[in-house]
Formats: sequence, structure tokens, C-alpha cells
Amino acid sequence: MNPGTKSDLLIIENDPDNAALIKNFSRQSYVRLAGSVDQAIAAIQAKQPSLTFLNLNLRSDNDGLQLLQRSDNSGRSFIRGPVVIISGNSDPETRDKCLSGPTRVVAFLVKPHDLTPEQILKLTDRYLGATIKSNLL
Repeated sequence: MNPGTKSDLLIIENDPDNAALIKNFSRQSYVRLAGSVDQAIAAIQAKQPSLTFLNLNLRSDNDGLQLLQRSDNSGRSFIRGPVVIISGNSDPETRDKCLSGPTRVVAFLVKPHDLTPEQILKLTDRYLGATIKSNLL
């Protein structure tokens, strides 16, 4: 990431508690929230995120997996930056579907036990830069 570029974290999560947990522990100044696939599409079309946390089960006609596997008109991944999957489903078939699409999935967190402040800090630090500080210690 360029020094002058502002990190942009997009959280696509319909559970307000999980969205707040990710937002609060990401330590990012620019965080966008989307609670549905339609809101996520609008947010991504407005500006590609630097990092996306994506819940697979958004309880709508389109789910997170469809958004993850979506391509634009040129065949490129619709979500171009790294994606962290958050899901209550840990079966290998779901993981394989996430990893086989055009999108760069960098982590698969199973709710609730993998969705911890430490994991959120580790991933946002790794993919958004060293500007993140932990007050957990």
C-alpha cells in the first residue's frame, strides 16, 4: 500500500454484533459496513476495498458465496483486494468453494471461535499495514 493511500476496510456482515467486533478491533479510521449483498455491491462499485471481511450467510436472495465468486465484465474478480471469510459453516466443501473462485481469499474464520480480537488485529495488520496498534496487551 502506498504511504499516502488510506486503508479501506469493508465489512459485509448482517449480524450487528459481529460487524461491531470487527470494526472495533480493526483500528482502522475508514471502515464501511454492508449488511446485505445489494449494499456490498454498491459499496464495492463506489470504491474497491483494501480488505474485505465477508460473511457467507447474509440471509438474502444472493449470499456471500455468490458475491465472492462474482466476476466483472472483463472476467476479473468483482472484489479485487484480499478477502477474509467469516462463516458458521466449517465443512471442507464450503472452504473449497471459497478458495476456487476468482477472489483472493486470505483467511477462513469459523464463527464464533475464530472471530477473535487477536485474529482481527493480525489480519488487518497483515493486509492493511503496520498502522494498527493493539491495546490488548
